[in-house]
Amino acid sequence: MIRNVFKRIILQVTQPNSTVSGTIELEKSIVAINGLAMISNRNDLLYYNGAQRIEINKVEVFPEDYDSQLLMSGLSVPPNLKYYKIKNTDPGNGIVKIDYTDTSSNQTAIFQPYTVKLWMECDMED
Repeated sequence: MIRNVFKRIILQVTQPNSTVSGTIELEKSIVAINGLAMISNRNDLLYYNGAQRIEINKVEVFPEDYDSQLLMSGLSVPPNLKYYKIKNTDPGNGIVKIDYTDTSSNQTAIFQPYTVKLWMECDMED
């Protein structure tokens, strides 16, 4: 039986204009990654200053400097529609990697340390 599960990578951004990386090795029972979403405890910094590169199974899904605002959703979006659909991506070796870059280029979002989470909507086989 296939069931829906959610996995995440948590990144701590402690310096402006820096890159932080995170990796997760998914369980072998994960058979597909269906969607991705980005959130933060400082959504203003994620929205204005954030960009990332994401790879799944050594395949680039989003290129370097892909704007975080394209992977975020607002409060008016229903919970079942918040994930950027990547259509049953085979997890292969199960390794997901993100390189997140804070650009601190927008003066309306003053830098302070913040947390970024990459959430993954997955299918798991029981």
